[in-house]
Amino acid sequence: MDVKSELVSQAEYARRRGVGRSSVQRAIQSGRLSGDALVKAGQRVLIRPDAADAQWIANAERVRTPPPAATVDSHDIARARAKREFHEANLAELREARTAGALVDRRAIEAGATEVGAAFRQSIENLLQLAPELAAESDPARVRSLLDERIRAVLTDAADRLDALAATTAPEDSNHDA
Repeated sequence: MDVKSELVSQAEYARRRGVGRSSVQRAIQSGRLSGDALVKAGQRVLIRPDAADAQWIANAERVRTPPPAATVDSHDIARARAKREFHEANLAELREARTAGALVDRRAIEAGATEVGAAFRQSIENLLQLAPELAAESDPARVRSLLDERIRAVLTDAADRLDALAATTAPEDSNHDA
């Protein structure tokens, strides 16, 4: 028999097998069809149907058989269970603390602290407005008194703002009767 008559195109072989041409191409690329089943003819790869059928059947079983399940060590299971229980216990503690009012909103604290910090910085910068008055003073005790008065005002304002922040962001104490 003539060798050319035994060769078919990939499309013809796919039609004979009742599959798409892409299935035949994947079989060639994955090595399920190889060796004497394939003949390179220039740019094309032709197929010997008899050899290809034998490989197709033999390799189809290999494709259908799933890989063996990974073995799981009982120590792995115990570790995973202990880890899960640890995290569940942490979550339970957080829920209990939230219910008891022992947690605060971090974002509210950060926003309030940013406001207090900005106001404090502005107050410190405003102390520079005192410079002309201090320069005009010749009495060192009066200079010290003016500085002391303004600095105390800045610090008192900052303390008041921090107290207000603490009051608005403090957790509600559900056990304040005790």
